[in-house]
Amino acid sequence: MQDGLDYAKPCKCREKQILQNKYRFAEMPEQLKDLKLRDYKTDIYESGSNKTLSSQAKKIAVNYVKAFEQMQEKSTGLYFYSNTKGSGKSRLAVGIGNALIDTYGTRVKFTTTTKLLDEIKHTYGGYDIEGMNTSQYLEAIKTVQVLILDDIGTERITGWVNETFYEIINQRMLSKLVTIYTSNCEIDELKHDDRIKSRIKGMVFPVKCPEEDIRTKLRQSDNVEIEKLLLR
Repeated sequence: MQDGLDYAKPCKCREKQILQNKYRFAEMPEQLKDLKLRDYKTDIYESGSNKTLSSQAKKIAVNYVKAFEQMQEKSTGLYFYSNTKGSGKSRLAVGIGNALIDTYGTRVKFTTTTKLLDEIKHTYGGYDIEGMNTSQYLEAIKTVQVLILDDIGTERITGWVNETFYEIINQRMLSKLVTIYTSNCEIDELKHDDRIKSRIKGMVFPVKCPEEDIRTKLRQSDNVEIEKLLLR
């Protein structure tokens, strides 16, 4: 009570629950769900050029989070790309997603492109995804504040795939919503039709990532710790 009046104060446990719900909705990959941008190691890369690229990519990711309100106003996302699988692109995208949830309470959704297409097809069979039918699920993807589309370009391109991506990306462009992509190729090398590539170009800042597989190195590092535990 203040000045004879009752005031309601936000409950910390409620705020924590809201944050947990946003993480649950985001569906970050299990092995990366607790990843922070500070966990993205640049010294693990061997060559000097890859160390430089990784440092630059991390700097862009960190500054993107800091400047997110301006990025939102400009509806600018990021496009992380390199030809090498396991080079850290998804780690950067997830790190940004987690930071946006923590810092701004942003509603984020992570999905691989193949999983997204599979789930849309799944709803065609009369099944619900998270209690949503096809139109509701597509609407959720089209309208989420930040969509992370992982591994674009790995899916087999058909007319239906092109139309589905066009529908999603075009609506997000018109609604000035942020989309973050990872890919094993540059935008111009995508096999999607030109309408899609043109819209992606107009919605993102491209970020070149290292051409070195660190996924295997990280696994080897984990195995050293596991060996110590199992052979002690």
